[in-house]
Amino acid sequence: YDWFNNQDGVARPFLNLNQFGGPLAGPVIKDKLLFFANYETYDLHQTSPQLDTILTPTARQGILQYQTGGSATRQFNVLNAQNLSIDPYIQTLLSKLPTVGNSSAVGDGLNTTGYQFNARSNIRRDSIVGKVDYNLSTSNVFSGTYRWNRDNDDRPDIGNFLTPVPPVSNRNGAHFFSGSWRWTPTSTLTNELRGGGNLAQAPFDVAGALPPFFVSGTIFSDPVNTFLPQGRTTHTFNLQDNANWVHGKHTVSFGFQMQQIRTAVYDYAG
Repeated sequence: YDWFNNQDGVARPFLNLNQFGGPLAGPVIKDKLLFFANYETYDLHQTSPQLDTILTPTARQGILQYQTGGSATRQFNVLNAQNLSIDPYIQTLLSKLPTVGNSSAVGDGLNTTGYQFNARSNIRRDSIVGKVDYNLSTSNVFSGTYRWNRDNDDRPDIGNFLTPVPPVSNRNGAHFFSGSWRWTPTSTLTNELRGGGNLAQAPFDVAGALPPFFVSGTIFSDPVNTFLPQGRTTHTFNLQDNANWVHGKHTVSFGFQMQQIRTAVYDYAG
């Protein structure tokens, strides 16, 4: 697409990446209470080439062109032939289209042509994780972990649009947490109880108000986005207990594990 950008006189797609992070760890109480924290970010600013089909200036007026058996190009005014005026809603759609194309990669060259442009395609990812370990005694050790992350993505690959900023985006996020208690009552018996969860959401958001209806079947790219909001929320919970008992030459392991997943899905398109 970069080569076609150059051919069509469109600026090169933009690209800039910033990525950094760092940990912080240490004791709060020596040999007793320890902590660890880490932050990372991935900030990608970029644009991606988009190619749409628009009407030629004559077709915008209702004048369609066609070629006969020879090389001559003929014109036919559809509106005048039927004594009609352009539909107001279609006129609104046409007002949102560029008036001049810049690419011959799509279209028939008579009534439709191509319009190429760069659309924003940014990605922002952040993650924070924290962990605490507490050695209450030689028999009881506790730990806890929490992680927050987000993943905000522009989605120029979804929906239809002719604007520098795509209407569809993902604003994903998750909260992960876990805790454990390791109990060693004797030198031959150890039991560990662990539990946690992950609360995640993955929406496909659409900017702007939703139109009351859509029009399909046009010979040009519809500037009104037809992709509707949708997404899901997934909550996962886990609980497990693991025990290990050493008796003479024998080792016995036992315990249980349970997991629950709750998913809620929505889709404006039904």
